[in-house]
Amino acid sequence: ENQNNNSNDLILAKSLIEMLRELEEYSQGELEFEKNFIQRTWNFYEAESRQKFESSSLPEYLKYSCGRLEYEYEVICKLLAPITTDKLMKCVRERLILDHMNSLFPKPSGSSLKGLSKDLESLKLLYELVNGVFGIERLATEWAAFIKTNGQELMGLGNDFRTIEGIAKFKEEVDFVIKECFQSDPVIQATLKDAFESVMNGRGDRSAELLALYIHHTIQKGCEDMEAFLSMALLLFRYLHRKDAFDSFYKRTLAQRLLFQGIKDLSVERKFISKLREECGGGFVSRMESMLKDFELSQEMTKAFKSSDPHFNSGISSVTGITVISGLWPCGKPTGSLTMPSELKKLEGSFSQFYHNQKKNCSLKWTEHLGSCVMRATFKAGRYSLILTVPQALILLKFNNEKEGEPMTLTKLSKEIQMDRVLLEET
Repeated sequence: ENQNNNSNDLILAKSLIEMLRELEEYSQGELEFEKNFIQRTWNFYEAESRQKFESSSLPEYLKYSCGRLEYEYEVICKLLAPITTDKLMKCVRERLILDHMNSLFPKPSGSSLKGLSKDLESLKLLYELVNGVFGIERLATEWAAFIKTNGQELMGLGNDFRTIEGIAKFKEEVDFVIKECFQSDPVIQATLKDAFESVMNGRGDRSAELLALYIHHTIQKGCEDMEAFLSMALLLFRYLHRKDAFDSFYKRTLAQRLLFQGIKDLSVERKFISKLREECGGGFVSRMESMLKDFELSQEMTKAFKSSDPHFNSGISSVTGITVISGLWPCGKPTGSLTMPSELKKLEGSFSQFYHNQKKNCSLKWTEHLGSCVMRATFKAGRYSLILTVPQALILLKFNNEKEGEPMTLTKLSKEIQMDRVLLEET
């Protein structure tokens, strides 16, 4: 009756059990108290646990099971001989957990954990209970299935950097649960690699592109803990199978940051490329490292030119040029020089002369169509600063100088700014 918590006369019960031990009727003899007690415990919990499981939610059942185990160990086991404790607790655990393992982890795999993913207390109880019946491998399988299902849902939700941002946040949550609820169990941790590889490769090359975009966006805007971000980015990179695709996409975004975003501090770029070098070797990052070096040399040359040219600030507030090795950068082939305003054309000529004095055996080709500028414009509604590509700015300037009665056509624009008609239409 103590198992049903209906009697508080534990002192009397203990005396009776001691008497049975003295009469050698505890574990042997006609009464066989221990054997009968374990069997009655088996029957009791077989019936009660079934009723509780059917009438309770999973968190409620987990709390009930832990409460029952605690009661048996703290109260009943103290009445029994020490040799009975392990037998009794094994019996109780099996009836409470092992008998319901298929119901705890129903098909499809991982479905039961989805409802518990935010309930840290229940996850802790689940781990403790399953561990008590040597069921960690089953829990690990369910946890891996949960990661795959939810991760693939996240991967399929979007088509920009926010997709991988969601995966990174999900990975942090998974790591927290494993540490805080699953006691960093090595069996569960071993399932992570396969689970997240399934998630990160679910969209083929697009997954690699999204990861490159996520890194690109975060480096651009910055974050509070850049070192932690870079470590997470590298971890997600490890899960990718198509690392060659990532390499291609990453070099494109690196070129955008260096050539078009005006990055001044290269320390973050160097850190991540260094991590990639440690992970994949020098051959994987050689071109990235060459791009950084090329960019630094370009900055030094531009600085030297600005110091040497007395006409640099004539009528133009700020101009920055970047000189790079064309075959090294994923920026496409030069399309021919555009017809630039006279002030800029004069600067191009001065820089070309300066460059050839420095690099006598090198040729220089201008790709103004890759440039950008800030144009100040005055409209009836007021003055604005417009951020434009160089071709867009040239087009607006042509309209600005348009003579009355002479409409501007695509053909005329293409001829005057020396820009291919197809590219002009795209601009």
